[in-house]
Amino acid sequence: MRGKIEFIFIASLMFTSSCTGLSFKTHQRMEGFLNETIRVYIRIYLFDEEAGKLMNDIKDSQMLDFGRKRASRLLEAYIITEIDDDEKKMSLLKEISASLKGGGIMHKNCNDQYCEAFIDFNLRTLKEKIDIKLNF
Repeated sequence: MRGKIEFIFIASLMFTSSCTGLSFKTHQRMEGFLNETIRVYIRIYLFDEEAGKLMNDIKDSQMLDFGRKRASRLLEAYIITEIDDDEKKMSLLKEISASLKGGGIMHKNCNDQYCEAFIDFNLRTLKEKIDIKLNF
């Protein structure tokens, strides 16, 4: 009997921890620059206003595209405000899309209303051309 109770207790703990998202901790749920990486947060609502209905699901490629656009806007704003040399600024702005070719979804969560994700992009090639650190 004791073994059965222990099994039920352990099983309930495992179920509870899997539902709370402990694999992606709170301090990882951030948006910004860290070393050679930019992490962005996106949320896509599943209601398609044009069709007037819920979308079935969001593909990872769609989430990466939205993340790429968000990362691009953040990098553009950063370069425009932090780089004084206009020639260097224009050069860096042209290289943003090339530096965001890859990308990886670090955490994804979907429910019946929206999908959200934290997406990382490696900025090593862009960082080498910027003389300042990309840490906040």
